[in-house]
Amino acid sequence: MLTRRAFLKSAGVLGGVLLLSGSARLAAGGSSRSAQNNWPTFHHDLARTGLTAEKGQVLGPTQLWLSGTSGLNESSAAIGDINGDGQAEVVIGSFDHHVYAVSGATGRPVWPKPFKTGYWVWSSAAIGDIDNDGQVEVVIGSNDYYLYVLNGRDGTLKWSYKTLSEVWSSPALVDVDGDGQVEIIFGSDRIYALDVRTRRPKWSRLTETSIFISSPAVADIDRDGQLEVAIGVLDNRLHLLAGRDGSVKWTFPAGGPVESSPALGDVDGDGRLEIFFAASQQGIYSLDSAGRQRWFFKTGQDVRVPQNRARIRSSPALADINGDGQLEVVIGANDGHIYALQAGSGKLLWQVTIGNYVESSPTVGDIDSDGKLEVLCGTHNRYMVVLEGATGREKWRFSPKGSQEIVSSPSLADIDGDGLLEVVIGANSNAFYALG
Repeated sequence: MLTRRAFLKSAGVLGGVLLLSGSARLAAGGSSRSAQNNWPTFHHDLARTGLTAEKGQVLGPTQLWLSGTSGLNESSAAIGDINGDGQAEVVIGSFDHHVYAVSGATGRPVWPKPFKTGYWVWSSAAIGDIDNDGQVEVVIGSNDYYLYVLNGRDGTLKWSYKTLSEVWSSPALVDVDGDGQVEIIFGSDRIYALDVRTRRPKWSRLTETSIFISSPAVADIDRDGQLEVAIGVLDNRLHLLAGRDGSVKWTFPAGGPVESSPALGDVDGDGRLEIFFAASQQGIYSLDSAGRQRWFFKTGQDVRVPQNRARIRSSPALADINGDGQLEVVIGANDGHIYALQAGSGKLLWQVTIGNYVESSPTVGDIDSDGKLEVLCGTHNRYMVVLEGATGREKWRFSPKGSQEIVSSPSLADIDGDGLLEVVIGANSNAFYALG
């Protein structure tokens, strides 16, 4: 089996945290299942909190099923009822150029065949009824320069849009301008808002450099009654755009490429959202709604190349992980650590030494119904770790057989209809896994 490095070389929230305006409409996935039980987009919601309020009874690394691919799986799973059968399906992309949809209960394919793209699929899918036809669509990017809209029932192509660069970014499905119709927001050579009726950009915003893996977070951030789009760009800035027309409200100079996706939350209770993100070779930032720095936490040196400052590709999760009534920020870095910081002050709550890259984005939920939140995160040490939210103490780990790095972010949802959440994660072992 190829390692990730060899493969690449050979190939050349906390409730109430998301504040949408009254006119905004989400593309809600699923038919008879509650959207609360789903995980319809990267990091769970449009605020990219990585948090679910659902509970499970996942007490250890018990594998329910695995579903094989023929490539690395660094895409994170989207979960919901995509074919109208009243059951949850799991959608994930692979470096083998395909998009897969499998039954949440069994892991067996639900499409006649996986959807084939022209190159790697790192982007994570977003699922929802974007065109008001009563059917759920699967929206996902590929490194072949295309954004694809697929029929959730059978995985066939409904339409696609070609950009001028790879689409690593994971899309957001939301009525961003208040016209009653969902738009598709994502990054590539520029920031796009696609009109699903015309299948062309309603607006796009060119930046100095392209967007890498940062995915847009969308909310009424500054309490003006309109939605904003926050996204990181390789021009060393975080950009905040007006949802109605893509105009720039502000940019923040972060000192390094912004590869992680921002997370949004109201830390001080004023109704305006704070923004949390990381910049490579720098550290973790908190900004207020006007783009002013609230605090900065400096991360360390690259664990493999100590003379360099570490990249941060992980995206922050935002939740009250220790039950003190305040939000915390949890994120990994290539300095070999997972960090938990107080969202209000940036003060370190705990850090866990992994000793290798942490490019997976942590997710948070009470996966064992003990009344306390756990933090789940993949690592380059070939395992997913489960940490006690309050202390960072390791509870258990999952090490897939034959796995290399785990870059995919864990997704938490009730996949088998038993009323309890399970864990789904992709691994570079040519498979993705369900734990319960």
